[in-house]
This record gives sequence, C-alpha cells and structure tokens, in this order.
Amino acid sequence: MGIIVEWRPEAESGTEYIDDIDLDNLEDGYGECVQMQTEFWSPKIREFTKFEAEVWIERSTNGRIDIVVRYDRGLNPKIQDDSYDSCWGTNRIIVEQGENHGNYHWKGDNGFKFKSKGKDKCGWRKYELREPKEHRGYRRRNRKNTFRDQIIAKDRKCVISREKTELVLEAAHIIPDKDDGSDTPKNGIALRVDIHRLYDKKMFFINPKSGEPVINNKFVGKFKLSSTYKNLLKDSKGLPSETLKRVSKALQDVWPGG
Repeated sequence: MGIIVEWRPEAESGTEYIDDIDLDNLEDGYGECVQMQTEFWSPKIREFTKFEAEVWIERSTNGRIDIVVRYDRGLNPKIQDDSYDSCWGTNRIIVEQGENHGNYHWKGDNGFKFKSKGKDKCGWRKYELREPKEHRGYRRRNRKNTFRDQIIAKDRKCVISREKTELVLEAAHIIPDKDDGSDTPKNGIALRVDIHRLYDKKMFFINPKSGEPVINNKFVGKFKLSSTYKNLLKDSKGLPSETLKRVSKALQDVWPGG
C-alpha cells in the first residue's frame, strides 16, 4: 500500500502517508525522478494537506536503498501559508534490505536538519490494509483518537445516511481491528453510531464497485433489521465517489460476493 512517515510525533508534528511507494518492488521502479502526491495529517488542526513531491531512489552497494522525497514550494503553488515554510526540503527515507520500518534524514531548505530515532518514536513504517503483526503494539500505544479524527476529516458525514452531526459520527474499520485491519484512511469510513453497530454485526455489506449498501439476507442471529433501517439502507445513495475510490480495496477484501 505504501509507507507512513511519523514526523517527530513527540512534538505532535503529524503523520504523512505516501501511497505510491511499493517496498516490495523498489528494484523495478523509481529509476528516474517521478512526481507523486502525499498526504500530511496534522493532529493540531485535524486536517489533511496534500503535497506534490518529487521521488527517486538511490542504491548503495550494501543493499540499502534510500527513497528520496523532495518537497519544493514551486510544485505546491496552492500552499501559500507561511506556517508551511518548514515543510520545504528533502527527506531521505532509509530502507535497509528486507526491513519494513526504519529511519529517515530530513534536510530543510531553511537549514534545519533532523534524524529520526526509530519506529517507536519517530521514523517510517510500511502500511497495508492488514497491519503487520510487529506494528500492532506500536499502533495501540499511539492510536488514541487519531483514526477517528482522520476518517471524520476525510468523510465529513456518515457515508450511508449523510448525517453531519459530528457528535454521532464514528470511524468504522472495514477490515475489522480483530482481523488486523489497519488504522489508516484506506480502511475506514465515517458512520452514524447506530449504523456503525449494524455494519460491525454484518447486518449489511457495502458493494466495492457501486458503493451501495447491501442488506445481508443470510444473517442469522437474535438481531433483525427493522423496516426503518431496511428503508434507510435501500434508499441510501451509497458511498460518495471520493470515499469509494479511497476504500474500494478494503471493501473488496471483506465482500462476501467474491
């Protein structure tokens, strides 16, 4: 899926998602500089910011690969806020042979330099729809309300009912947490609290192609859907297009239709 860069979390500086870097196929790609989009999550303002960055890789003789990510103000003309001045520079993500986490070296255009200190405090790690076992301890120690905040910031409303009152919105895992589902935006949707309960109980699924809710007619148990909920699900317009694009792979993973 990509990598997550933890930008000095001890100072709550934020988290960055770089989706288009495939650690399993680095040898086959990025021979030349490519431009890609990254997403930076700021916990202070609870918002995502999209950056355009230049990316290339540099190989060493000992098997180490450096993923070099260059953030240039000229590639991001829409970002004019002076508070982002510290974001321009070059990040060298160090990938040791066979590793799925590690450190990075930052060199800012303003002269500031920083070296990360390991994945438990600051660094980078691989992420997938199903979180690698070795990361689950880290995730549980640091998750707090980040997952919910990120999903609400993405969807802004319940993707089934279109309810916008944040007090009753929750972040629902598509691939369940108990099945190692990751705490990333590609594995979460915003649902009204009662609809979230129905979804977790598999009272309905979401079609990964259309984004429409599908009532689970094979459900066997003590719970039965009322006509109110049946009508709500049948009348739903389904997931907004941007949400469906983000989570379609996770929906396919749990879709009972194969």
